[in-house]
Formats: sequence, C-alpha cells, structure tokens
Amino acid sequence: MTLMCEMCGAVLQIKSGVDSVVCEYCGVARVVSKSEGKMVETVLQTANGSAESLTDRAFILLEHSDFAKANELLEQALNIDPRYAKAYVGQLLVMCQLNIESQLVDCDLILEEQPLFKKASQFASENYRIMLMGYATSNRNDALLKEAIQKAKGRPRKLDEAISILEQIPGYKNADELLAWCEEGRNAKYEEAKRHIANNNPEIAIAILGRMKNYQDAPELIKQARELVMAKQKRKNKIALTIVAIVFILMIIATLANYEAPNYDSGNIISTYYNT
Repeated sequence: MTLMCEMCGAVLQIKSGVDSVVCEYCGVARVVSKSEGKMVETVLQTANGSAESLTDRAFILLEHSDFAKANELLEQALNIDPRYAKAYVGQLLVMCQLNIESQLVDCDLILEEQPLFKKASQFASENYRIMLMGYATSNRNDALLKEAIQKAKGRPRKLDEAISILEQIPGYKNADELLAWCEEGRNAKYEEAKRHIANNNPEIAIAILGRMKNYQDAPELIKQARELVMAKQKRKNKIALTIVAIVFILMIIATLANYEAPNYDSGNIISTYYNT
C-alpha cells in the first residue's frame, strides 16, 4: 500500500502489519490506520536533520518544475532551521524559476544583490560558500557580457562602453574575441576621423573623436580639428567681407558715373557662398 506524506508530498511505501511509517525525506513519523488504510494526522516524532530532508525533497520537486510545492517545503525547512543555507538557495531557485543550482549563473538577476543569496552565503559552510560565490561570479560576468554584446551591436559610439565592460572580464567565454572585434571597430573609426581631418572635414572628425576622447592621441586630433574649423570660419568671414567691399565699390562707381548700377544683392551672394 502507498500513501502520500502530507508534510512533504513524498510517496510512502506501507508494508503490511506496520502501524507507523517514517518519511525518508522529511523525517516525520505518522500513525497508519489499518482499518481505513489512510494516514492519520498524528505526528509521532520529527527526526533530527528534518530541515535537510525537507530541502532535499524540495530540490527533487524543483527538478520537475513544481515550484509552488517546493517553496512550501523550503518554508517548512526554514521554520525548523532558519540558518539552513541550502533552503535559501532553494527559495532563490523558486524565485528565478530554475530547476538546479548550476542554473543560477543564468539567472537574469544579479545574485550578489539578492537577499536570499546573501542569507545563503551568510549561513553556508566554507566549501558551500565558495561554490555559491563561483555561481555569483559567473552570473555577474554573464550579465556584463550580455550588456557588452548589446552595446557592441548598437551605434559606433557605444564601442568604447562595450570595450570598458569587456576589459573587466578577460578570458571569460568569448569576451576576448568580442573585445578584439570592438577594438578593431574603434580603430577603424579613429582612422576615418584622421582622413576627415586630412580632407579638411574637421566637423565630421570632431563628431567621431568626441566618442573616443581617451583613445591614443584623440585629444590632440580634436584640438587640431577645432583649429581647422576656426581657420575655415575665418576664411569664410574674410571672403564675405571682401564680397561686401567689392559690391560697395561697384555701387559707388556706378553712382559717380551717373550710371544705373546692376542690382547686386550682397546678402544673397554671401548666403550662397556660405551654403556651398
């Protein structure tokens, strides 16, 4: 005959002629009624280490994605032993909807920031704490890698941000490969900016270099580009003044010669010049 433990949900095998049974998972013993063939709500004893047994049973339920029942068992375990680290880890698995401990590295949350993880680390044995911190490190590195990938896929101005992130996780998964790709892209933009300076397009160069101010001699190139912009503006201003002077002189000559001067619109001439 089989019965279900009402404490943890485990299936209990009842041998004939037996008046009581102890759940191998939660350690709770109960009386069995022979006449009715069902379990009575009388608890005979709670075995030592029942928090561990309840948690073990909860982890079995987690593997089958029975998160609600698993959480009930974990709460019971913590009521028995509030310092049982693995039960807090189990509750963290429930919160993240994960099946096994090793999947904590894939949790969308930052483990080290979660109260349940902090409690688990606080009460864990030294070896278990080392294992948990290993999960946390991989979890954090995964989060950083995902963030870097998103930035690398974005606009070129995000490459510097992606590089800064990737430099924090050298050797992790494909971080080094992605870092090399980002640095290659940044260098290509840097060379493009230098070409724009050489081709007298300093405005474009400034826009590019402004996103990589700390890269190589970018600050010096920005300064050079700004000087070119100022020089271009001075030349335009000088030419504009020259045009105005020429038009003014022509108007004076026409007036002195009592001749109807052509209608020179200096404003329109200057506007046309600046727009070229």
